[in-house]
Amino acid sequence: MYAFAHHVRSSCIVVVLLVLYAHYATAHAFLLLVRCSNMLEVEIWCHA
Repeated sequence: MYAFAHHVRSSCIVVVLLVLYAHYATAHAFLLLVRCSNMLEVEIWCHA
């Protein structure tokens, strides 16, 4: 029973880490996307 509880606890830690990583990666990708679109807008404005 203790081993099972320990397994569940470590699984929870892994899940939390994965969720945090997914959130971080999503936010990072979103920021990159925003930055790229801003740069594209600036280029379009400069060439217009």
